Amino acid sequence: MTFRLGICDDTQLDIACLTEHIKHYMISYNIQFEIESFQSGEALLQAQREHPFQILLLDIEMPGINGMTIARYLRDELYDESFIVFVTSYPEYMQESFEVQPFQFLTKPVNYVRIEKLLSDIIRRYQHSHVTKIVIDTNGEEHLIPVNNLLYIQAVKGEKRYLEYHLTDTVLYGEGTIQEWENRLATHSFYSTYRGYLINIGHIQIIQQTHVLMDNGEQLPISRRKISPLQQLYADRIIHVLN
Repeated sequence: MTFRLGICDDTQLDIACLTEHIKHYMISYNIQFEIESFQSGEALLQAQREHPFQILLLDIEMPGINGMTIARYLRDELYDESFIVFVTSYPEYMQESFEVQPFQFLTKPVNYVRIEKLLSDIIRRYQHSHVTKIVIDTNGEEHLIPVNNLLYIQAVKGEKRYLEYHLTDTVLYGEGTIQEWENRLATHSFYSTYRGYLINIGHIQIIQQTHVLMDNGEQLPISRRKISPLQQLYADRIIHVLN
């Protein structure tokens, strides 16, 4: 498989450095990347609309449309499977970047070791999310679903063993309990934020005091005692800071 990778930085030297590291990785691991580079956010967004990138390395501080604005656009337009990586000289932007769910946040200068780990992590995550599937039984009919397509599971009030499975494109109904699914999905970044809810952390956009905002616009409840553990899990899942 060939991964489309876009680099956006207003400094040609930084683009050249990243490109060299990526080509080195391609040779070392026999992985193919189709690399395109841009010195403006406007040019990158035009290319993204025509042929989306799976991986984006974005500088934050640029004239015109900067890296943060690009990332917000991508999330608003539901490019949810794009791996966004900020490459910047300004680590103070890290907190602000949480809202757009970057995969990693790298500070310049970036050496080959960091790029090697970054690309290996992305490929591993991509393969895991696209291969791992779960079976949801709806009254005897089995549905094979990619785990990443499951937004959350909700217990139906008044029913002991009846659940709603909220997917990216539909809702399924079937028997089961939240505890059973919490055990089954223990290694797939799901968390019970509130009694009767099991949420896919990868689809969380914002964590607030009384609810979490999912990337499909839904607001789901969170208990006060669950906020701090969820914030830590969210940070571990979404942001991988390379020292």
